[in-house]
Amino acid sequence: MLEVRKDNVRVITICPGSVDTSLIRTQGMLSPNIDRILQPEDMADTVLAALALPERALVSELDVRPTNP
Repeated sequence: MLEVRKDNVRVITICPGSVDTSLIRTQGMLSPNIDRILQPEDMADTVLAALALPERALVSELDVRPTNP
């Protein structure tokens, strides 16, 4: 982030919690409460919201976790 800041490039580190993907399903890591974990569209909406911030604003790190896993 610091290397490209002078070029007006915003870098966001995104740390998602449990997301219902094929990886989590095939690895047996799926929570029994599937309706409580994040869906791919939840992550997509969150990333789009961060990208929609004004150019003068920066989110450097984004932790997205299920509310009640």
